[in-house]
Amino acid sequence: MKRLIIAFVTVLIIVSGTVFVSAYVTRSPRTTSESYNNRSAAVNDKASLTETPPSFTERDITRLTDRYIALIKQEIDAEYRLVEVSTMAELYAAFDDIATRQVSEAHVSYYFTETEDGVYLRPTELPPWFEKDMPYTLTQVSDEEVMVEQTVEDLELYGPYQIRFWFSYTDQWRISQVDTTSLESNEVS
Repeated sequence: MKRLIIAFVTVLIIVSGTVFVSAYVTRSPRTTSESYNNRSAAVNDKASLTETPPSFTERDITRLTDRYIALIKQEIDAEYRLVEVSTMAELYAAFDDIATRQVSEAHVSYYFTETEDGVYLRPTELPPWFEKDMPYTLTQVSDEEVMVEQTVEDLELYGPYQIRFWFSYTDQWRISQVDTTSLESNEVS
């Protein structure tokens, strides 16, 4: 009886194995074709991700620099508390749309403080910044990076200075670095 059960189980395993293999073999051409199509779609998706970014234009310079400075000088109440933003996390999120965290960190930590009842603006002068009505040079560093350089000579508060902005493209154009050099003392800030 034991041998009969072992023989029956062995035959059952062989038959089910044969059914499984034959089912796999008959599906194989379609599976291979589907796999190829899926790989092709993945390659095409990757190719679309690595396409050349949109051209960086004068409009991008003014849009990004204007939005950035507008976040620093946004609406406040009589006590210098921000009206539209209630936490530093919200403020950083707004800056993240137009600049890297490395750029915004310096300005946010200098100009803003957070307390239990909101985010407050430190009442002081705005930083030296891009002057859209003054000449500048735009240098294409790569497909994903441009540098804008401007010399501002007639500002009473800071004196003459040179400012360089780097704009980088990841999923959109953002300000990725800002360097300011005083032309009077040759100090970099």
